[in-house]
Amino acid sequence: GVIATCAHVIDTKGMKIRKGGLIAVDQSGKVYPVTAILANHEQMDAALVKIEEKTTPLALNDQIRPGDIAFCLSRPLGQRDYFSKGMVNRFYWDSNQRGDDESSLQALGHLKLNVSSRWAQGSSGSPVLDSYGNAIGHVALIHPLSKGSPADLKGKGKGDQTTMITLHTATPARAVMALANGTP
Repeated sequence: GVIATCAHVIDTKGMKIRKGGLIAVDQSGKVYPVTAILANHEQMDAALVKIEEKTTPLALNDQIRPGDIAFCLSRPLGQRDYFSKGMVNRFYWDSNQRGDDESSLQALGHLKLNVSSRWAQGSSGSPVLDSYGNAIGHVALIHPLSKGSPADLKGKGKGDQTTMITLHTATPARAVMALANGTP
């Protein structure tokens, strides 16, 4: 079977590993060795890995719009079976360097999706679903937006940081489909 996840999940650069390998774990806790990395796109934060087990793929839905319902089943901070509901907030391009062809892998590496479904560290690669159980993306990033109070008048002190909103960013299904199809 083939599993989509985040590129940063399979990245072992900088880790102190003497010997090891990648594994996939299903909902019941059964462990499967990853036998191949079929595709890996760091900018997109998406990877496709292979396990020697029959899987039932989730349908990918790229026909969603802001305001559509979005769910996430994840494992934030080791908490199993965390299910959250929200909505699609927006699609956005994280770079002006994407080129002219918005369907190319180069461009789709910069396409991101914000949803109001909640997740935390440990959720990377978890599916983000529509109301029919189709994958609309996978968890990629959490980004708290903070507003700090100014330093005191003499320039001393850092001021207080207050998180105003936390953006939950996913890699959209449209990008993963292009990666799977090997779009140039």
